[in-house]
Amino acid sequence: MTAETIIRRLFIIFLAYLAAAAFAGALVGTCFFIESPPDPGRFAEGLVQYVFLGAYFAAVFCALPALAIVIVAELVPWASKTPCVLGGAATGMILPSALFGIRFVGAELAVVLLGLVGGAGAGLIYWSIAGRHAGAFKRRKA
Repeated sequence: MTAETIIRRLFIIFLAYLAAAAFAGALVGTCFFIESPPDPGRFAEGLVQYVFLGAYFAAVFCALPALAIVIVAELVPWASKTPCVLGGAATGMILPSALFGIRFVGAELAVVLLGLVGGAGAGLIYWSIAGRHAGAFKRRKA
């Protein structure tokens, strides 16, 4: 296990996390954009704002739960889709209720389900880029 191998692995994990957060945030931002679109003359500007703000929100607020999942997956090593997808879905479902007090009833249930779908999709994207090689730095012989 060399320093170059670890740095390369951390870089891949970081890029995979950014791609997953961008997907989840873009999904959430697009859904909120559809729910309350801006003026017709500012359509493109509003879409970009919603999507980028959604991606930023997902990247910032999901960082610690995702970091915990990544650390466990790398140390165990879990190369299966299941921990990434279930961890992303749990994060996407629990985080809105924890941050904003959203309950699992009525119209607020749609936000929770959107987080569930976005988190599961983000977990799948993370797995396809970095998660399927979890613990790869342990398996390599120097």
